[in-house]
Amino acid sequence: MLNKIAIFDSGVGGLGTLDLLVKNKIAKEIIYYADNKNVPFGTKSKEEILIIGQNAIDYLTSLNVDLIILACNTVSSILNELNVNTKVLPISDYGILGLSKIANNQNTLVVATKATINSGIYQRACEKYNIKADFISPISFVPIVESMQYSKSSEYFAEYFQKNDYENILYACTHYPFLEKEFKAYFPKANLLDPAKILATTMKNEYCKEEFEFGIKIDFKASKDIKILQDFYERIKNV
Repeated sequence: MLNKIAIFDSGVGGLGTLDLLVKNKIAKEIIYYADNKNVPFGTKSKEEILIIGQNAIDYLTSLNVDLIILACNTVSSILNELNVNTKVLPISDYGILGLSKIANNQNTLVVATKATINSGIYQRACEKYNIKADFISPISFVPIVESMQYSKSSEYFAEYFQKNDYENILYACTHYPFLEKEFKAYFPKANLLDPAKILATTMKNEYCKEEFEFGIKIDFKASKDIKILQDFYERIKNV
């Protein structure tokens, strides 16, 4: 098992990842850091994202964690351009792993932020695995999740998505799984791929060789507002 790890995201999106890792007892202590002063990341320039990502990695590295999980596809997509001195697990690696499991599919949707789509990271993965996919950025969804008004997203599905018969949908942003009820209603036949679940399963198999009984310490940190993280996590942790 791991002693202390960190999770980084722009806001509340990565709390779903946190919840999965806590339930799977991945580490004794988890630091959750949100740069919610700068949320959303996906509409920012690459130069801005590079600064945000480097600042976050430098800060979390200074806390002497065993590893850092980038629960943000936008920052994950530019990880190879950052200076990293700690083990870092980008959530995009697990999104790509999810795509590998549906190789040769010709009817897939990847939903991601504009910046993630512009990076080309998932287009290259789809080409590698012979997947024909549409790439769509539903830009209203991140602020909707941040405000906890999930049902409001239903107003936008028809605007963003011209078809609803996809066989597979990849959540290439950790905010989107919080809208799973709405995604299932609009895409009733789709297999929904959540990289956070793939990450949690992979980490459990790798690090959890033995169970421990004591509670897991969670330390919330934020560039602007910690309370919104604490309140949001209280809402989801027993679901």
